[in-house]
Amino acid sequence: MNYQEKVAKAEMAADKLLSGMPIDEIRKLLREDNVSDSNVPVVIRSMYNVLGDKVLPDIQEAILKDEDISAISGLKFFDEEEIAKFKTKAMAGLSKVERTKAAKMLRAGSTRDEIIEAIDTRLLTQGELIQQIETFETLKKHNSGGGRMIRLAGGVGLFMIFGALWVFASRIFYMLPIIALGLMGSAFLTKTELD
Repeated sequence: MNYQEKVAKAEMAADKLLSGMPIDEIRKLLREDNVSDSNVPVVIRSMYNVLGDKVLPDIQEAILKDEDISAISGLKFFDEEEIAKFKTKAMAGLSKVERTKAAKMLRAGSTRDEIIEAIDTRLLTQGELIQQIETFETLKKHNSGGGRMIRLAGGVGLFMIFGALWVFASRIFYMLPIIALGLMGSAFLTKTELD
């Protein structure tokens, strides 16, 4: 059984389970549909993954509305451990949305207080948000003209020291030009890892 067949069988099984068919009947139906005994548990596990993907938006909506997620109808097929995994996955998705929102605000030039006020701290903790803001400020400073000039001047200075030592002391220090090129190269690179 290839991947596409397994997914198709899992989606069919998920629809049957949602319509009220017992899991034993679904296993029997899969065997009748030429799914081998060794692949039935694989399809059943995929069925639960498909169900989880279907209920994930409902879980996220319930979290945003501060509602109890146990009222979501699709969750009755899962045990507490699976529900906890889905809740964690939903929170991670919502947290990513808040991180993206904060990054856009940072790029737009919003102040730290405006960003902290605009972000939902249930989804992205204030500590994580402050860390993201500080990372942005560090990258901004790194990419600023002053920081670039310091690295460029340091590279040029090392080349001058290398040249002077080569000419006056008749010695070659191979690491000096390599370090100088590294400094000068980093002056022209821009770091953008904010998200």
